[in-house]
Amino acid sequence: MQQFEQERSNFPRIHDLLATTEELRRQLVQLVQETGSLSNDTVVELSQRLDQYILAIQNRMNEGKKQT
Repeated sequence: MQQFEQERSNFPRIHDLLATTEELRRQLVQLVQETGSLSNDTVVELSQRLDQYILAIQNRMNEGKKQT
């Protein structure tokens, strides 16, 4: 979680969050193909990291709706 907070603070624009999310998604797909497992520890960790980015995007989008 701490790693996510440090990384997220480097992405003030939602475009940057989206790009990072897409890269993490690509890495996750590749890792699942390589390991052949959804329960591999590394796969789970990467999936949880991706989840954090998805939530950050949703929060940013909700913040934008509140401001309009």
